[in-house]
Amino acid sequence: TAGDRFFTSQLAGSLQEELNVETAPILMLDGIAVAQGGQHRVNKIQALGVDGQFDRVLKAGTFYGLLKDDEVVVSSNLASRLNVRKGDEVQFRIKKASLIPLNAPFVSSEESTVSVRLRIREVAGKDAMGRFHLRISQTAPFNAFMSLHLLNRIMDLERKANVVLIVGNQTTYFEEVFKAVQKKWTLEDMNLKLDFIESKKIWELKSQRVFIDPATQSGIEKLPFIKQNILTYFVNGFRYKENETPYSFVSSMPDEQIGEDEIIINHWLADDLNTKNGDSIEFDYYVVGPLRNLTDEKAKFRVKQVVGMQGKYADETLMPYLPGLSDAGNCRDWETGVPIDLDRIRKKDENYWNRWKGTPKAFVALTKASMLWENRFGNFTAVRIEALETEKEQISEKLKSNIQPQSLGFVVDSQREKSMTAVRGGVDFNGLFGALSFFILVAGIFLIVLLFLLNLESRKEQLQTLRSLGIPATKIRTLLLLEGSFIAMVGASAGLILAVGYNNLVFKALNSIWTDIVRTEQLEPVVTNASLLTGWMISLLVACVTIFYSVTWFFKNEEKKRKMQPLPYRKSLFLLKRILAFLSCLAAILFIGYQVFIEEVVNSVIFFSAGGLLLISLLLFIDLFIRRIEKQTSDFIDFNRLSWKNGIRNRTRSLSIISIFAIGTFLVISTGANRKDLFINAHERSGGTGGFLFFAESTVPVLKDLNNKMVRNEYGWEEDFKVVSFRKFEGDDASCLNLNRVSNPRILGV
Repeated sequence: TAGDRFFTSQLAGSLQEELNVETAPILMLDGIAVAQGGQHRVNKIQALGVDGQFDRVLKAGTFYGLLKDDEVVVSSNLASRLNVRKGDEVQFRIKKASLIPLNAPFVSSEESTVSVRLRIREVAGKDAMGRFHLRISQTAPFNAFMSLHLLNRIMDLERKANVVLIVGNQTTYFEEVFKAVQKKWTLEDMNLKLDFIESKKIWELKSQRVFIDPATQSGIEKLPFIKQNILTYFVNGFRYKENETPYSFVSSMPDEQIGEDEIIINHWLADDLNTKNGDSIEFDYYVVGPLRNLTDEKAKFRVKQVVGMQGKYADETLMPYLPGLSDAGNCRDWETGVPIDLDRIRKKDENYWNRWKGTPKAFVALTKASMLWENRFGNFTAVRIEALETEKEQISEKLKSNIQPQSLGFVVDSQREKSMTAVRGGVDFNGLFGALSFFILVAGIFLIVLLFLLNLESRKEQLQTLRSLGIPATKIRTLLLLEGSFIAMVGASAGLILAVGYNNLVFKALNSIWTDIVRTEQLEPVVTNASLLTGWMISLLVACVTIFYSVTWFFKNEEKKRKMQPLPYRKSLFLLKRILAFLSCLAAILFIGYQVFIEEVVNSVIFFSAGGLLLISLLLFIDLFIRRIEKQTSDFIDFNRLSWKNGIRNRTRSLSIISIFAIGTFLVISTGANRKDLFINAHERSGGTGGFLFFAESTVPVLKDLNNKMVRNEYGWEEDFKVVSFRKFEGDDASCLNLNRVSNPRILGV
């Protein structure tokens, strides 16, 4: 990829030849899809211009190379959202692609999207690259694949791309790809244009991005030729006393030919302003800032010389190419990124444009021009190189070797390796799910104990009969264990089937009616034989151990009752329980205090540790309370006492029921406590929202200040609200919707 740059689609073929691997050029742009007369609309789609090479590189089927200029292949999720199918028509509004950066001075922002209506040729599922995505995200992209030729045509581009897919192998490394790019790229891939000016016998190098960026300029400086840097700028008008000349170009000259406070003007301007050598004239110009805010600046110079309209002072090629300005038939057709007052344009100004086009009317020193008009896109609009007409190839080769692809934003990524790294370093929810599952499993064990003991109590007469017949207790216990194990085996098997069904049902709901929770439709349940067998064996083992404990405890208890032995009351055990109850309660309080007063963020380990210790403490306290009630005697009975006495008749069962309800309550509270409500502290800067109640993201950049009333009127907004605008550099999704490790996050400029 090359950032916001566009290179030739032929570069892919050159790399294929050099690296001896399959490559494919892609023109990837953001867009909006609208169907059924505007009833269905999807923002933030990927409009992908592809050709037959896409099929060969990704082995994605055969229909991409067969796309006609009126056809499109849409991803299955996009078709679903738009409620369309094969053969239907969809309207696309695609972000306007331009070689010139949208925020560059004098670039019109009026046409920010291009509209096209296409017929759906195919609906691409996951096996046909419907989920094609170059960013680390678990959210399925909305893709619209169209002809590369079509996308270039509607964008007024010629054979351009901004992505090259390269089939990787063990011998293709980043350095080799960069070397291949530097060897095979052309000046057009670098957005440069080299022309020979026949009348001056000199080469002129211009950037298709208007301004020559610093990295390119650094490479140009290393050329072994005599060079002249040029900066030409559009000014709003010249003034001398009461006279004014509107809208002109001013260009630069070498510092040794003119002073810093001097200006050279042509005869046409001198006659129009009625000025001469030595007079002091002024011009004003716009400086374009963030959100295209314009600052009107002024500069004053002393006229050094008035020159004729010939030679180097009548050079139309000094004007940079500005779409909407350079190609305008007359002054009234100008479309620039700055306001133009057409009432100021006179007949003589039209005549000058018709004859001389954008030939500069004035010249200042290069150093002074740079001080006035330098910007983040570059300091120069052209470089002239003194070389023979036959030396074009030598200039090109030197430039290709002097400029590193990385310095122009070219990036080589190993998609598979990047994805694998992201998955390996993903957010680990084992602790959270383990903690939640632990309490559910404990509750399940209590339930098994409770149900099995109830079963044994209901069969007490049967067991006593077997015992009376002389069958040993060990055999009866073994019989019960085998019986319980068989039931557990049947239950675990049935549970396994239900678990798979329930799992699939939840995933189906998440991919459809609950899609707003996860914002994706590509969740897939993965069930393996190993996981099924492991789950079945663990379930069976837990059930069998629990049943063994329950049977052993029951027979032990019944044996003591049969021998009329009172249940032993051990003071040491009572004391131990009291100590454990107090210690666990104290530990829970310490954990809570640490979380509240020391930890800055909620720590799930501390939360569940404190909750678990508090649960143990309270269960121990209720056990001690029940034992205390058991020992109490009274001369009278009421409903309350009778209820308590009945409740403690089977202490184990009562404690099991209390434990199950306590664990269930804890799980509900813990889930609710960890759920974030964005609106509670939404107006506070520390509330996680930065103090903003609404967040909006546009598919196409909004280049103007939305706090300006005139701009709001353009968008039809009458509401009164304050906006803070960010400029976003696209990267991987770093929100809670993507659990993978993010190595290339989005960057916001404010």
